[in-house]
Parts: sequence; C-alpha cells; structure tokens
Amino acid sequence: MQRHIILGSGLVTVLTAVFWINGSTSLAAAPFQVSGTGNGAPIVSQKPAQVDLQLLVEKQMVVRDTQGKQQIAWQPLQGNVTVQPGDTLRYSFTGKNTSDRAVKNLAVTQPIPRQMVYLPYSATGSAPIPVKITYSTDNGKTFVETPTIQVRLANGKVQTQPAPPSAYTQIRWTATQPLSPSASFTGSYQVRVR
Repeated sequence: MQRHIILGSGLVTVLTAVFWINGSTSLAAAPFQVSGTGNGAPIVSQKPAQVDLQLLVEKQMVVRDTQGKQQIAWQPLQGNVTVQPGDTLRYSFTGKNTSDRAVKNLAVTQPIPRQMVYLPYSATGSAPIPVKITYSTDNGKTFVETPTIQVRLANGKVQTQPAPPSAYTQIRWTATQPLSPSASFTGSYQVRVR
C-alpha cells in the first residue's frame, strides 16, 4: 500500500510575514516561531524593530545534465502537493531586519513535521554574524547542540546515547550577536518523508 502526504498551500508556498519583536512572538499561520528584543529589552517605543520572514519549501529532484550525469535540483513546492515516503524536502527561511535599529536575541524555531525525519548535518545558518544551531527532542522544552537520549540496555543499566534523527522535534537558529538594520538571517534544513 502506497502512502501519500498532502501538504497544504499554507505550508509549502513562499510565506512573507512581518514580526514585531516584543519578547516572544509566534506565527500561527506558519510553522516558524521568531523571538528577540530591540536595544536589549522588549521594545516599548512607538516604532518597534521588525523582522520580515520568508519561508520556502522545496522537493529534491534528480535530473540529468547535458552530459547525462545525474544532478540534484530543488523544485519549489506551491499549492497543494503530494509527497511520498522517501522524498527529501528542504525548508529554508530568510529573515531581514527591516527596522532602523539592531535586533538582539533573535531566534527562529522550526518544528520538524511528525511525518518527516530530520536529515543529520543538513541544518545550515548564516548571517553577517555567527548563528548557533540547536535541536530539541522534547517538543521545544529544551534545545542543545547535540541531543542525547537515555537508553535502557539489556543488563538493565541506563546509558546516555546520541539521539537518533527520528527523535528530533525542533530546530532553532539563534543569532549570537545583534542583527543590524537591513541585515539578513538565513537558515535551512532537510527532512525525509516517513
């Protein structure tokens, strides 16, 4: 029996949203969560800092070049699309500081859909400043760079081991320095459909 997963247009089209950075802000219509502060504290002025966030989801395709060699290409997904078990998807975002002040403590959190498994070492992030990537295995309660789990061995002892990719529930990109006005912040990661 072949399974198909249908992704709705709200998830797979390019999304643009403006986030007011006032402590922690969640976006209900998209899977990302963005948080941060302007000038080191929640904004209380009349013109708070803004981050414009765009999301793109692409499906990995194998194509042949003019010499017949296989190449990897990424096809943007739009509208209602069907993906199948084994398909690889890439989620990417670009956030731009559209205000006239630096945004401090900027973090973007992306949940990993339940029907998908994170592909190890696929998360990337860049900005004009360093970006720290951390992961959660407990639905966003905690984030660490290298998640672990407790495993009960045959002899009854409990051992800490690296968490398998199937245990990852969220990824977080954190800017380690303030994001200057007009500066961009990007990230991506890949998943395989279960």
